[in-house]
Order: sequence, then C-alpha cells, then structure tokens
Amino acid sequence: MPIILCNDLLTGWLGEKVLWDFLLEDIRDFVPVDKRCNLIFPSTVKEYIDKTYPTSKIIVQNATFMPLIDNTKYTISYLQDNLRGMNRRDNCQEYVLHNSNLIIANSKYTAHAYSDYNTEIIPIGIDETLFKPLDKRNEKIVNHFITDKYGSIEKIGIFVGDFSEVKGWSLIKNIIDKRKDIYWILVSKDNQNYNIDNSFTYNKIDQNKLVSLLNCADFFIIGSPVETQCLAAIEACYCNIPVIMKNTGIFSEFSDEDKNRVGYIGDDFETGIEKVLSSKHNPLEVVQEHRLGMKDMIIKWKDVLNKVKKIVGDL
Repeated sequence: MPIILCNDLLTGWLGEKVLWDFLLEDIRDFVPVDKRCNLIFPSTVKEYIDKTYPTSKIIVQNATFMPLIDNTKYTISYLQDNLRGMNRRDNCQEYVLHNSNLIIANSKYTAHAYSDYNTEIIPIGIDETLFKPLDKRNEKIVNHFITDKYGSIEKIGIFVGDFSEVKGWSLIKNIIDKRKDIYWILVSKDNQNYNIDNSFTYNKIDQNKLVSLLNCADFFIIGSPVETQCLAAIEACYCNIPVIMKNTGIFSEFSDEDKNRVGYIGDDFETGIEKVLSSKHNPLEVVQEHRLGMKDMIIKWKDVLNKVKKIVGDL
C-alpha cells in the first residue's frame, strides 16, 4: 500500500536536501507527489493520486500553504509553520488541521500554539553526516582566506537567514555595525547583501559550503522573535558552533543547563557575545542528547507510520 507524500515541492528551492527528501529516501512506502508530477498543483492532485496510486489509503501532506488533498484518505498533516505564533492565523491551515486524522508538529513550541489539537512531536532532523565539526583553521585559511585578508580580526560570527525582521535583522545589523572587532559572515538564500568592511555576504550557496562557513565561525547568531525549530541554529550546533538567539524554537524547550551548554539563549545579545567568546560550550553534545539528527527522525516517522497502517488496515 503506497503512502502519498505531498507538498508543493519535495526538495529544497536551491536543490538542497530537506525533510521530504530524507523521508522519500529512507521510508520505502512513500511515493512523491508535487509540482514535478506534471499536474496542475493543487487542483488536480486528488485526480492524479486516484489514477496513479488507486490502492493508496494514507496521505502525508504539509499542513500549511496547501489545501486538504483528499478527505476520504487517512491524512497525516505535518505542522512546521507556527502561523498562530506569528499572528498570521491562516484559514487554509486551520481547515487542514481540523480535518486531519493525525497532526505531527516539529516541536513542542509549535504544538503549544495549536494546543486545541492533539499532536505528535517529530522534529525535522539534521543530516549529521554533513553538518559536523571540521578543522577550523583549514576552513578559514585554505577555503575562505579569512585569516589572510582579515588577520587583525581574531573572532568570527555567522548569521544565516533572511535579512528581514522575521530573522531579527535590525538587531543583528546594529550589532554588526557596532562590533568592528568581529568579522561577520552573512549567508542569504536569495540576492540580499549588506556591505560593511568587517563582513562578507554569501548568496545561494550549497550546503557543503554552508558547513565550511559554519566551521569558520566562533559563534552563530540570529535575532528571530519567533521560530518553530530554527534549523539554521541546530545545524550550527551539529558543527559544534555555539549559538546566540532569543528563547524561541526548540531551544526554548531545553533546561537552563542545556541552554548554557549550547551558547546564549536570551535577549541581551551583547552579553551573549561576551559569554560565548569567553567560555567553553558543547552544543554538539546537547543536540545529540536531544536526538535531533536525521536517523532519529526517521525512526520516529517509521514508528508512527506502522501504527497508522495498522489503524487503516483495521478499518
């Protein structure tokens, strides 16, 4: 019995592997349905599924930005966009959630905003074979020439995200302008840029280069007022780079001890920078203890799907 995996696009916009790619790779029951199936998305999705996979009884679909695909099938909706938390309550998302048989949220933080629904929690896993510690000196000098060009600056910070208030850009920009003693690596998924002597912006880079840049840095920083997980920060942790961010996303679920081991979680970013630069942290150990890697994510998904297949089989 094939299980339909449906989103507008089941891979990253820049070709990077995302949640859906890993589910398709590691769970053989899944079959992909997205815009690449030569259909008019989403209006002809149900017709396509009925014709192509007539024996399918289960659909896993994104809970946000797409309608409920087929209310005659057992629907698992994956909730990774906390629109309520961002004061952007969306009728389409609410309808999908209300009519799903099972909701899986990517964090307790997200699930809390939708407490009127019963949800399972499965965080999006990080590819620990890709995001890992590398030789910091080698990445700086050999791959990016940072030490050669900016030899007088000893510390490096990295920001990864959109240059907008969604990621707290005005807060980050003010710190960059103020802290001339730090060299700043800025990573944008589009063509945004910020020109200042002590920074360099990288646009639309692949994940291998992102890993290399993370391993150049002494800390990761992001100013988002709201996050569901904050994958960019978790990726930094898997590279054993301490993070500076607000008490949001999956990090808000950590104990105070774990928050201190990860870096700085709070509102005073100036204090946070001094803290991470003056003390030792072990963010990799923390995210491993919390089982935020891809392998653990796949195990959890397989457990849920096995339960659902039994339920559907008994109907």
